[in-house]
Amino acid sequence: MKNRQNVCSKLWTDVNIDLCNPKIRHCCKQTTYKTSIEELKSLGPNFFEKYQLNVDNKNKMLFEKELPDSCYFCKSAGDNSIMNVWNFWSDELVNNKRHLLLEETHTNYIELDIGNSCNMACVYCGPWSSTTWIKELNIPKKSNVINHEWKTEVFKNLKEWLKTFDTQSKITFNLLGGEPLMLTDTYDIVEELSDMCVGFKTKPVMMLTTNLNLKKTLIDKLLKTISNTKNVFEWIIAVSIEDIGERAEYVRYHLDWKLFDSNLKTIKDHVDSIYLTTTFTLFSLPNFVEFLDWSFETLGPNEYLKSWRYSLNNVQDGFSDVAYLLPEQDNLDNILSHYKRMLNTYNIEWDRFSDEFVAHIKNMSGRIGLLEPTAEFFNYWTAMGNRRGLDYFKIPSLNYIRSRKGNTQ
Repeated sequence: MKNRQNVCSKLWTDVNIDLCNPKIRHCCKQTTYKTSIEELKSLGPNFFEKYQLNVDNKNKMLFEKELPDSCYFCKSAGDNSIMNVWNFWSDELVNNKRHLLLEETHTNYIELDIGNSCNMACVYCGPWSSTTWIKELNIPKKSNVINHEWKTEVFKNLKEWLKTFDTQSKITFNLLGGEPLMLTDTYDIVEELSDMCVGFKTKPVMMLTTNLNLKKTLIDKLLKTISNTKNVFEWIIAVSIEDIGERAEYVRYHLDWKLFDSNLKTIKDHVDSIYLTTTFTLFSLPNFVEFLDWSFETLGPNEYLKSWRYSLNNVQDGFSDVAYLLPEQDNLDNILSHYKRMLNTYNIEWDRFSDEFVAHIKNMSGRIGLLEPTAEFFNYWTAMGNRRGLDYFKIPSLNYIRSRKGNTQ
């Protein structure tokens, strides 16, 4: 959905279904809406598009030209929200088809949240998505487990809904955690979805978003699952990583960099594509040129945009937001010139993914300096470091902010 002139002219192409907490939404940044089992049963296959809140939201965007309240995440971020690089609807399309868009289905991406069990506690995450965070904070929150009554009804309707799709169309399923490869439900869900998709003439994409910080037994189980379903699915592994070496271990707490690097090299020849799901933070953005070099070297420059690419994201709230970087830490020109030089060196043809890459980096540059590092900001990183036995100010980008702003707090 890409349209910077009229950001309200957008509709959903995604569906995010939380199988643990009976909720549905249409963007991973959107406020979740808890739906009742009664509404799910009464709407049947229409549930995914026509539950009441979604109908209300569509009306607000199409006819009132405003983002709904459930889009608070992007509304509050203003011009440099993630929406600016995720919005692909044009004014012309919306203006000419406003009433049709209200009724038509444009979904091509279905996310399934299947639990929060995770073996890491990344600094930009929290107890809502990680049992390791729950353990660290010692809070009385139980692990999310699949609500099987909800899941049974959802999958019954999903099976019927998929029958209405054009079998030539390209759809993507993405299984999210927590860490999906730690969850036994993952493999059952893959099998169920494969049974639903045998009639598609264009292979649906099965995507797993994983930290790859896993023992060999789980990697082997993944590879076996891929082998068993490759006749039905195009397999993409979305690898959550945004920095290298010790810096990555600080930010992605409990990461074993050597194990991760080894697992990535193990799986890369067994899947159709690898997406490096890179979440920009104040730690990773200043070092992104090094990350570019590592990823091209590890996954192969000649395979870029063929069997691997970047899937860029960013933190848009919390104290790891790039908005806390100081203006002089903006390295936009360096990142873009380095990226373009690498493509030229390896004769890689520029395409829409390169356009999206540049748009996202520019969007990040626009966020830099929007937030003032306060005493609360510095105390947060001190407390986290003390709790984990780490010195987060050892990371150059944060240390620089402290050296320039810390003495003023």
